[in-house]
Amino acid sequence: LARVISGAGERLATLRDRVIEAARLQRHSLVLDINAGTGLMTWEALRRAPEGGAWLLTPNAEEAAALREMVARLSQVERPVVLQGRVEELPKLLELRAEASVRFDAIIGRSALAAAPDKAAVAQVLAGLLAAGGTLSLAEPLPRETQRLYALVDLARLDADLAAKVTAAEEAIYADPADPLVNWTAADLTALLVAAGLTDVRVEPVETTADARIGPALLDRWFTPMPTGERPSYVQR
Repeated sequence: LARVISGAGERLATLRDRVIEAARLQRHSLVLDINAGTGLMTWEALRRAPEGGAWLLTPNAEEAAALREMVARLSQVERPVVLQGRVEELPKLLELRAEASVRFDAIIGRSALAAAPDKAAVAQVLAGLLAAGGTLSLAEPLPRETQRLYALVDLARLDADLAAKVTAAEEAIYADPADPLVNWTAADLTALLVAAGLTDVRVEPVETTADARIGPALLDRWFTPMPTGERPSYVQR
């Protein structure tokens, strides 16, 4: 129900198509998907580059197992390579497969940089894995610019001082210099990619709107304290 209300399927399909189009894939392209997840980008990339090859990276062991199960159904010629690890580990992962010299015509991904603690290091690795004339095409969420919950409720019913504290507490979530998920902007991302040696860098902010069903599971996620050492929940902030 939540997926239907939000239109997530349509939005993800549109996002996938934009990323793939920008990657300028040819039939013989070698493609690297750096946050494969369920394969949202991968299967379309394989369709467009049937004579090339695809490598999929996921940091999640369960996702890697599921992807390997899916690709096992393909013929040996069509079958992409599934790698498990972080982007920074890619050179080592390729070396273990005797593929250290492989360079990619296109590197694609969704939400691959957003939470990386060292985005500069990730950008350097990706730049080093691109073939001459290759393209890096990513879709990254920008949590710093996201919807604020305090803007959706009527704070006028609260004491003015308390309302100000609620607003300040939520804004502080997005102004934490130690949190790699929120401590960057689109301009910062541009600078990182240029510093990594990439040319013709274009970062295009795109605003998306979706309806959301506020149900018990979402409320629990916001208002249940997290264990020590994990990212604080909304109520803790």
